Amino acid sequence: MSSQPGFIYLTWGQDPATSLIILWQTKSADNPKKVDYRPAGTDTWQHATGSSTDSPGAGVIHQVYLKGLLPGTVYEYRVSWDDGSMSEAHNTRTAQSGAFDYRFIYFTDTGLIGRPDGFTNGTEQVRGEILHDNPLFLLGGGDYAYGNKDGRFEVMAEAGDEWFRQWQPVLTRFPFYPQYGNHEIFLKETFEDWGPRFAYPKDHENGRYYSFDVGDVHYTAIFAPESKTMPTPEQLAWLDADLAAARAHGTRWLITFQHAPIYGCGISHAATPEMRALFVPVYEKHAVDLVITGHDQSYERTFPLHHDGETPNIMSSSMDTYRQGEGVIYTKVSPSGKRSEISRDFSKFTIDQQPFMAVRDDTAHHYAYVDVDASGKLEYVAFSLSGDGSPKTVLDHFTITAKDG
Repeated sequence: MSSQPGFIYLTWGQDPATSLIILWQTKSADNPKKVDYRPAGTDTWQHATGSSTDSPGAGVIHQVYLKGLLPGTVYEYRVSWDDGSMSEAHNTRTAQSGAFDYRFIYFTDTGLIGRPDGFTNGTEQVRGEILHDNPLFLLGGGDYAYGNKDGRFEVMAEAGDEWFRQWQPVLTRFPFYPQYGNHEIFLKETFEDWGPRFAYPKDHENGRYYSFDVGDVHYTAIFAPESKTMPTPEQLAWLDADLAAARAHGTRWLITFQHAPIYGCGISHAATPEMRALFVPVYEKHAVDLVITGHDQSYERTFPLHHDGETPNIMSSSMDTYRQGEGVIYTKVSPSGKRSEISRDFSKFTIDQQPFMAVRDDTAHHYAYVDVDASGKLEYVAFSLSGDGSPKTVLDHFTITAKDG
C-alpha cells in the first residue's frame, strides 16, 4: 500500500459535542502520528499527536483523540504521512450539546465494489446516496468486505483494507459506529481482523457491545453476528444495565442496532425464535423505540409490537404514524449493496407476509436514515435501489412522536 494515509476513519469520543477520534493507517510506526485541525473558515491550525498500534491489515494504525472542541462546529483536519508531510484537508462535524435536530444513516451488507461475480452491483450507488443524504454520523450493521467470497484476496485482512479504501469519501467525513456480522467473525475473517481497527465509547468485551449518546438519543450496539449465536448471560446483563441507565438518566429515545434480525423470513438468514426469546424481553422491559438489524438480504419492518410470550401483538395498525410507548418497532434493512450468495439473489421471502409486518421488499438494495427532531419526533425513511443507476425510491416512511412531544 502507499505511504499516504489512504484510509482515514472517524468516531467521536465520550462527548460527541466536544471530542473526535481520528484513526488512519500507513506503512510505518515511525509516522509522526500528528493531526492538524481547526474550525472551518479559520486560519490557524491546532496540533495534536497520538499513538500507534499494529493494524490487522498491512501497516500501522495511528490514533489521535481530540478534546475540547466546539459543539456543533465543522472542523477541518489533516493527518501525517510517513514522510512527515500532511494529507489533504477533510471536513467533519461535532454534535451539538443537548437536544438538537440531526440525521443518522444505517447501512449493512455492502461487499466490495468490483467483485468479479457481480453480486455487489448496488454498493457504489449506496455509497453515493449516503454522501448525498449528508448524515451527521453512521451506524454500520456488519458484513462489510465479504473477503472469503470475493476471490481477490488470499489474506482476509487485505479485504478489510480495501473496504476502508473504497469507503474513504464517507469515512473521512462522517463518524462511524460499527457492529459486526458473521463475515467479520466466522467466515475466515475474524473479530481480530476488524475489532482492533476501531475506538469504542463505553465498550464491553473490546467493542462487541458498546453505547453512546447523541442529543436526546441513546444508541446501543449489540453483538449478534448471526441468528444462531446467542448472547451470553453476561452480555444480556450488560445490555439490561445499559438500557436501564439510559432510562434512569431521562434519555428520551432508545435505539439499538445489530446484525442478525429479530424478525425476518428471507431464505438466506431467517430470524430465530431463540434469539427473540432472549432479546425481546429486554427491549420491552426498557421500552426501546427502534431496533435496526440486517444480515438477511431483504427488507422487513414491523408495526409497534408487544409480546405475549412468542406471540407479537400489534399495538398500532397505522402504516406511518406512531406514539412513543405503543410498542417496539423492528426493522431489517439489508442489503446495502451485495446480494446473497446463498440464493444468488436478494433473500426471497419463504412465507406470506405476516399480519404484524407493515412493509417488506425482497427485490432491491436498501439503506435507511432517521431524522431526529429535538421537538420530540423520530422520522424514519428507508430506500430501495436497484443497483443499475436508476433513482432510488422511498420504500418505507414513518414517524414516532415522543410522549412529551
